[in-house]
Amino acid sequence: MNHFSLKSAFKGKYRLKNVIVPFSFLFLVGLYYFSSPESEKTASQDQLPAADVQTETTPDVPEEKEYYQVSQVVDGDTLKVERGGVTQTLRLIGIDTPEAIDPRKPVQCFGKEASNKAKELLVGKRVTLERDKSQGDLDKYQRALRYVYLEDGTFLTSR
Repeated sequence: MNHFSLKSAFKGKYRLKNVIVPFSFLFLVGLYYFSSPESEKTASQDQLPAADVQTETTPDVPEEKEYYQVSQVVDGDTLKVERGGVTQTLRLIGIDTPEAIDPRKPVQCFGKEASNKAKELLVGKRVTLERDKSQGDLDKYQRALRYVYLEDGTFLTSR
């Protein structure tokens, strides 16, 4: 009659110590691995100075606002403003709409709709502009790269 016993199961090459020691080691390693990162993360976050913590992803509207009149909306992501008697072309940071006026390409799907929405929001309005220091000042077509805020403070990219 064959009886199963724990003692007989670990005879020979499968001795009890050969099984328990590695499993104990793996258990301790797992316990350390799953418990330490959380405590380290909490400690490191508590030590950060408040100035280094960034909570906002959109730029702030400058305190002293200088407003510019929108003279033309070229398409959904490009407009012209009057700055000191000079018309300047701007490319809106954070907005990329389908092409509607590129003479080398056909009008892309929803290009006209995007252009019309930009006209609805911007034509005849006064806006304030903000530069993003992480981007260049001009794009490859020499358009100024700017964030645009409406006069009521609305961040245009969020519309």
